[in-house]
Amino acid sequence: MIKVSKNEKGFSVVEFVIIIFILVLIGAAGWFVYREHHKTTTSSEAVTNTWTGKSGNYNWNEKANWSLGEPVNGQNLEIDLADVKQPTDQYGATSFSFQDNIPNLSINKLIIDGKVMGVIFDIKGDPLTIADGVEDTIAQTNDQNAIPQVRLDNSIFLSGNQTILTTGKNDLTFLSNLGNKDGLNIGNHTVEFKVVGSSDISFMSPVSGTGEIYLPNNAISPAGELLFYNYSPDFNGEVSIGKGNYVGISNADSQTGGYGPVSAFGTSLINIQNGGALNVFDAGTDSFTLNNPIDISGQGIANSNGSSTGAISACLTNAEQGCGASEQLTFSGTVKLLGNTQIGTYVPSSEGSNNTHVDYTFNNLDKNGYSLTVVTDYPYYAEF
Repeated sequence: MIKVSKNEKGFSVVEFVIIIFILVLIGAAGWFVYREHHKTTTSSEAVTNTWTGKSGNYNWNEKANWSLGEPVNGQNLEIDLADVKQPTDQYGATSFSFQDNIPNLSINKLIIDGKVMGVIFDIKGDPLTIADGVEDTIAQTNDQNAIPQVRLDNSIFLSGNQTILTTGKNDLTFLSNLGNKDGLNIGNHTVEFKVVGSSDISFMSPVSGTGEIYLPNNAISPAGELLFYNYSPDFNGEVSIGKGNYVGISNADSQTGGYGPVSAFGTSLINIQNGGALNVFDAGTDSFTLNNPIDISGQGIANSNGSSTGAISACLTNAEQGCGASEQLTFSGTVKLLGNTQIGTYVPSSEGSNNTHVDYTFNNLDKNGYSLTVVTDYPYYAEF
């Protein structure tokens, strides 16, 4: 018989080893629970909850309306419009509103897809937080259909770096403009835009945050548009416009005949890289002031017909005369050249417009040793 000696505290060697082993197991289990609770959900890990509409309404909080029941935090939400019951009015038009009536919902990704004849629908209701982007890939059943329109009419908050994407031929609009409600709050994150085909992404609502609006090279297709219509005084991040991207900004006040600054990007630095272009436009006024500091690295966009679109272009439309009326564009912020730069004079729109022009006034122009020239500005036909 083997005798096991006791230590001074009364535990045998075997008992001591067992105790250590148990403590290690408890620690490992605790670490596993902590890691599972705190780990970041990625798009590939998130489950997708798909719209079914079985409740016969458009309420998000109805369990039967979703394949996995009422949406919960961390899911991808997918709305396939081909599977959505769509009401039509007496003229055959389709228009309806989803109701996001789930407070504090924080999803991974919003996916809108399917093929439809032509539809206009809103997503309204409670604020929605998104971690990994918006994908709008809906398409027409044929080219004769009305262009599908998706309108996000609730406040959207981004909780991570992400991409907002449209493809095919449809319009994605951020529409919320209710008092002090945010349209799109990007926080301190980077939001990348991508437009494929002849789709549009438009902002009729304000943008806020301190992050970056980022357009990598050729993110906006030649047939697509990225347009910022609204006054966004609370955006204090940076705007980076890469090669081949044509971005439009306007003055919301001018929609009611007003005059004043263009504040689509608040006080943010606008960085126009070589081969990119910023277009200032709207109806109802013939003069604008742009307050943002701007860095310009190059000549603008080379079009496939041999013409050019300046790194800054203007179609500051007058309500009576249309695009091509003589306009005044003033830059009150510092404009710094980081390369030889071209700006545009006008966009021809009709006969008799050849004598119209845009007058540029730079209150603080830093040429930095580079040249600034004016070109006759034509519509954007990209060639890369």
